Amino acid sequence: MKTRLFLLVTILMMLFTGSAFADVAVGSVTGVRNTDDGPIIAIYTQEGYSVGSIDSFVVDKPLKDGNVIEAINGVLTKPGKVRILDEHTHSADNYVVLEYTHLTKEAAERWLSNNGRFGDVQRGSVTGIRSTSDGTKIAIFTQEGYSVGTILEYVAAKPMEDGNIIEAINGFLTDTGKVRILDEHTHSADNYVQIEAVYLSEEAANRWLSKGGRF
Repeated sequence: MKTRLFLLVTILMMLFTGSAFADVAVGSVTGVRNTDDGPIIAIYTQEGYSVGSIDSFVVDKPLKDGNVIEAINGVLTKPGKVRILDEHTHSADNYVVLEYTHLTKEAAERWLSNNGRFGDVQRGSVTGIRSTSDGTKIAIFTQEGYSVGTILEYVAAKPMEDGNIIEAINGFLTDTGKVRILDEHTHSADNYVQIEAVYLSEEAANRWLSKGGRF
């Protein structure tokens, strides 16, 4: 009981402090759904929502909506496999493979209701560009959330700018990796962007950009 109260207090403290960029180990389950590929889960954290697949759990101690949880060998805000302590069942034998983090509530619910999938999106709009020592960073709005990455190449006389409508012409704006982009404002198709994170909330994308390309 004391541990559960401590975790609840920790969540409240994190919500009201300025530690906006810290990795987060504590959160709460907001949804679990069974699919043909196994159970999937949505988790609320102070950095937004994280979603993934439940890899293993104790049958009589399943993760459920509302349960406060803690990552005990990692964090809830980075993709990858993590071991989770459920403070309701006291079981630490839960393993979740996180697939996407820093999502909006709406995006997490959409992913959950669509059996663990998002839609592929080719068109979007530029919402922010920032020059850093590691290159020029970009934030892009799509119907599935925000994507962020690094501009690898562009025509100097035709740079991408805030508000420009863009289209991926050899892939999607919602897949990580290198993509060629047509800027419908400048009509240049010689833009190449390395997409680094996708399906983000507006707040997470803005933080990433203001931090120079880091969470």
